[in-house]
Amino acid sequence: LEVAGQEEGGGQRRVQLADHQVKCREGRVSRQALSDLVDELQAAKRSDHFDAREDERSAPNYYHQDPGPRSRGVTQWGTQGMCFAWMEQKASWGQYPSVSAVERDLKLIVFNALTYFGPKDVRNAEARSLFAASEQIFARWARCPGAYPCRRCNMDGLSANKVLLCTACCSGIHEKCLPCGGREWPWGKDLHHPLRRLTRPGGEVAGGDCFFCGEDCFVRFTDSVKRLLLPAPSPPKRSRNAHPLALAKRRKFPPPGLPPSPPRARGRGWG
Repeated sequence: LEVAGQEEGGGQRRVQLADHQVKCREGRVSRQALSDLVDELQAAKRSDHFDAREDERSAPNYYHQDPGPRSRGVTQWGTQGMCFAWMEQKASWGQYPSVSAVERDLKLIVFNALTYFGPKDVRNAEARSLFAASEQIFARWARCPGAYPCRRCNMDGLSANKVLLCTACCSGIHEKCLPCGGREWPWGKDLHHPLRRLTRPGGEVAGGDCFFCGEDCFVRFTDSVKRLLLPAPSPPKRSRNAHPLALAKRRKFPPPGLPPSPPRARGRGWG
C-alpha cells in the first residue's frame, strides 16, 4: 500500500491499494473505494453462507418474535440482521460514509452467526475465519486517508495525532480528543478480544487488545460477547522433546542431577 501526500493546487489525495487506486476528496474515502472494500471482504469468505439473509425455515427463532422488528430483519437477541447482499446494496447507494461503517456491518455478520450457530456448525467456523481475514483487510485500509476520521473533531485519521479505533462501534478518535488526553482511560484496559485470542498464534498480549470510545460501547460489546458460542481454546502444544527426561532418553545419558547408571553385567555362557 502506497499513500501519497497532498497534491499541489488541489484537495485530492490518491492511495494505491493492491490493484486499484482510491481517489479521495477532502480526506474522505470515495464511494467506489468503499464498494471495492465490500467486494474484497466478500472475496475473503470461503463459502456463500453469508451472501443472503438467513432463511427463517432453516434458522428457526433467528428473527424477532414481534412483527415490527421481525419485518426489519432484527434478530431474536436485538441486533440488526446483515448479509453481503445488503452491504453491496448500501455501498451502491452511497450509504457508507467511511470504512468504519463497513466494518460495523461486517462484524454484525460475524457476531450474529456466532450467536446463533453452535461451535460445531460450519457457519460458526466460517464466521471466525471471516473475522480473521477481515482483520488483515481493515488493517491495510486503515492507512487510507479518511478511512477512520475522528468522531470528535472529524479530522483526518492520518495526522500526527494518534487515532484509536473503538472495538465496538469501529469509530476512530484522536488520543488527544479523549478526556485528559487518554491518560488512564478505563474502557477496554486489560480486556482481550475473544476472537483475536482464538486466531492469534502467540496467544494473548499483555495489557489487552481492546479500546472503547465510551461506556456505552464497552457495555454493548461485553454483553454481546457473553452470547457468543465459541469453541473452547485449545491448550498450547508442548514439544515431546522439551522435558529433560525425554532429552536424556533420546541422547542415552541421564538427566542433570542423577548419577550415571552402573554398567550392566554380562551374562556367562554355558559349557
